[in-house]
Amino acid sequence: MLQNILDKNKEIYHQKKGLKNINSGDYKKALHHFEKAILINSDHTNNFHYSICLIALNRFYDAIQILEKIDNELDDDIIIMTLLVDCYLTVRYWDKAIQVLNILEKKVDNPFFKKMYSLAHDEVKRENYALGKESFFSALDYAENNDFDSAFIQMRRAIALYEENPKYYYLLATFLEKGKKDKEGIEYYIEKAIKLAPDNETYKKYLQYIKTKYKSK
Repeated sequence: MLQNILDKNKEIYHQKKGLKNINSGDYKKALHHFEKAILINSDHTNNFHYSICLIALNRFYDAIQILEKIDNELDDDIIIMTLLVDCYLTVRYWDKAIQVLNILEKKVDNPFFKKMYSLAHDEVKRENYALGKESFFSALDYAENNDFDSAFIQMRRAIALYEENPKYYYLLATFLEKGKKDKEGIEYYIEKAIKLAPDNETYKKYLQYIKTKYKSK
């Protein structure tokens, strides 16, 4: 009984730390904490957050294994299936992506799934989607090494290949800021991100931060 209580407290500790790391964008630390949580309790919640970390760290094949297991157990969970579609398209598992999108399109009346269904059937667009992801992660690698000029080039390439991902524009704006570029360029890209994702509060707060930062100079 006491051991169960201690284990539960440890699990909660690692869950809280992991979620805090996810929210701050430190996915390596988050991955570590959810690995610890899973050793105590390998439930859907811990595995879901673990898969989020794997995706953020460009470990799509590992994420697919976990998400497929969760999907089989939960029976057509929309969030899990949406993540699987992104993973399948990224690693070029076209048939699997189409299979999941067939279910989603019948299950949910959502323009996003219709758009992704069309993309998955288009050989050029789906390849560009995968190439865009590769450029995206290449940009992150450059940014991690403080090479923001190269990060900018790779993220611009990602946008040229797939221009409907708001995160690409948001990160491009952050690269410009870190590279000490002009305010107008930063605002242009963050406004593009907001246009694609008007309900995203992170993007809105970042735009306000940029306006305040450059106004004070």
